Amino acid sequence: MSPDEVMRIAHLTTVHHRHDTRILLKECRSLAKVHDVTLVVADGLGPEIYDGVRIEDLGKPAGRRERILVKTLEGVRRLIGKFDLLHFHDSELIPAALWAKARGIKVVYDVHEDLPRDLRIKEWIPSTLRLPLSWSASAAEKIAGRAFDGVVTATPTIALRFPVSKTICIRNFPDAAEFQNVAGKPYHMRPEKFAYIGTLSHARGIVPLVEAADFTRATLVLGGKFNTPELESEVRKSRGWQSTEFIGFADRKMVADVLAEVRVGVCTLLPTQTHLDSYPVKLFEYLAAGLPVVLSDFPVWRSLLDGVDCALFVDPSKPGSIAAAINELMDNPQKAEAMGRKGKEAALSRFSWVSEEKRLIEFYDGLGSQTRLNLPPATA
Repeated sequence: MSPDEVMRIAHLTTVHHRHDTRILLKECRSLAKVHDVTLVVADGLGPEIYDGVRIEDLGKPAGRRERILVKTLEGVRRLIGKFDLLHFHDSELIPAALWAKARGIKVVYDVHEDLPRDLRIKEWIPSTLRLPLSWSASAAEKIAGRAFDGVVTATPTIALRFPVSKTICIRNFPDAAEFQNVAGKPYHMRPEKFAYIGTLSHARGIVPLVEAADFTRATLVLGGKFNTPELESEVRKSRGWQSTEFIGFADRKMVADVLAEVRVGVCTLLPTQTHLDSYPVKLFEYLAAGLPVVLSDFPVWRSLLDGVDCALFVDPSKPGSIAAAINELMDNPQKAEAMGRKGKEAALSRFSWVSEEKRLIEFYDGLGSQTRLNLPPATA
């Protein structure tokens, strides 16, 4: 197959939302510019065409057991004979993807997170099972790295766990165009608000973040879904909840609209091993929206933004540390606006999806030509 030929590509996920930012809005849409792309999901919402990408629906499973044991095999079975390449996004699909590989389909594994590490902090998994599951995941991914034709990872650290000859790091940088044409207020006219939009969990530092709101005169705009009812109950009892505007789940347009109306973006994840090496998409979205940022004081994040002067770094476990940074930016709006401009410049020049799209398409060209991949190193 020549690199110039159109490949029939199927992206498969039984876990993620059909409009997942990384899967559909970035990877599938980018690949659809040069290849025939179908996204197969399992959500019960039916077929759809989204910006040149066909979406097929396996139907919503009754629970996790049916999703893993039934929908995964059904999804792969649909692909046999119809597609040249399967690009899958969930670790639980590894056994089914191995079956597809044995049937002659090229397979790419997209690794969104450092699963072995992440399983050790999953709150819904009994503590006695976390370490054995982590070991099992590590073993499964070693097999995947050897067996599959390519591996796509979300961070350079994850990429180090897979064979360099077939692995590429495609980072979750935003499409800056999403934030360029939003009709927000001029910075100096915005209300004193700061925002966090993303997963709401203990590990993401939601408890100290909401508590910090009580020590500022600003309002926290909080977007996302709590991962447990118990956490939501705990957070709602915090004094900082009185200074919090909870907006729930936010779609892409809502994210852009919110960030165009606040003064600061916050990402104060707690220092789990997974987070210390992470590249959170919300950080880059804040920068693309022209916001100064308050971040956990992680060495990787300091290095990433070295020389940009767009961030204040804090201890994410201490509400007082978070609040002090928020207050500093609220008290010095001209400084904050200048930091936001520098961050936006960096987002356009260094942290944009445009460069990642180019590398992803080149990666697929290598798969199509069946040559040994000659990829740039998976570094920041």
